Amino acid sequence: MVEIEKTTLFFLNFVDMKCVYTNFSHELALGRNLRFYTPPANVVTMERDLEDLGRFFCPRGELTYNPFAPVWGWDKCLVNRMRLEGCEGLPDDNILDTIRNLSSRKIAVDCLHRIKRVCDFLPLEGESAYCDDIESVERLVEGRQCVLKQPYSGSGRGLISAKGGLLSKQRDWAIKTLREQGGLVVEPFYSKVSDFAMEFLVTQDVVEYEGLSLFSTSVDFSYAGNVLAPQNVLRQRLETCLGRNFVVALRDVLTGVLHDVFVGNYLGYLGVDMMLVAVDGEIFVHPCVEINVRRTMGLLSLELAKLVSPGCEGLFSIVFKGGEGELSRLVAEGCGCVFDGCGRLESGEMFLNKIDSKTHFGAMIKVVGDCR
Repeated sequence: MVEIEKTTLFFLNFVDMKCVYTNFSHELALGRNLRFYTPPANVVTMERDLEDLGRFFCPRGELTYNPFAPVWGWDKCLVNRMRLEGCEGLPDDNILDTIRNLSSRKIAVDCLHRIKRVCDFLPLEGESAYCDDIESVERLVEGRQCVLKQPYSGSGRGLISAKGGLLSKQRDWAIKTLREQGGLVVEPFYSKVSDFAMEFLVTQDVVEYEGLSLFSTSVDFSYAGNVLAPQNVLRQRLETCLGRNFVVALRDVLTGVLHDVFVGNYLGYLGVDMMLVAVDGEIFVHPCVEINVRRTMGLLSLELAKLVSPGCEGLFSIVFKGGEGELSRLVAEGCGCVFDGCGRLESGEMFLNKIDSKTHFGAMIKVVGDCR
């Protein structure tokens, strides 16, 4: 492959014109909405270190504007970089504006309301409000524990918790967000049991279901990892709490709502994040925590599950080590890995990206047990 610009982590294969690009700064770029934007240093490092993940998303992606191409998501900064390198057939400003509008958490708020209106036969729980003035934010937070979310932000970023009211610094943050992004989402704090998601593909005519994703987040709401197991195993785990056929029923409702909102406006992959929550000792589903209008780690996990031997359960996670050489030493001291006769991981752990003394982020699959 021919490297165009090291800092952009942008690689082109001029033999068959395939594109591999891991722009994990996508949501941050959407928030800024600028043609020229430099992500924080740690995000740039993450993009550099994890560029190898691109090949697992969609090896058939084409260089020209193709909604199914293996990029994290389209934004003005990415398109401008590609255009400066002479790429053609890229999305125009109208398409980029539409993608940005659909990527706002405001859309997730709207979809949550739609889902609950048409789905009163399932055990659903969830509130969410989009505010465009500080008075509305303060009114919703007063006397409650809430989570405030910027309309555009990356994993674990742009979220704060407030209890009973806004402190001075929280109010300043909210006002700044309202000024820069035009709104703010306010949600009650829920007693979360677990996270999961459904992955979809929006085509010209329909919304196609791709699969189920079980994942976890850390205390600061950032992505922690995905379970790698057959779809029937993931489904059974959810339905143990929720009842038989729950996943199919929720999938069908979501497909209809997403069709109304996205078909004709967007082409490509998206993921709907959800969670199981405990309310008065009972388990409910929050069916639309947010919508990621791009490829997701959940979609990636559907492909990575194929690398794990049948009957084994894997865990995909992103490992970070700040010191130089620290990650490479961890890999060298690791427990190694064993593969079955078809080359799939049967025990131990393996990394999906190249690890050297300069690498700080590692994408790891680890076998954690038996899922038979």
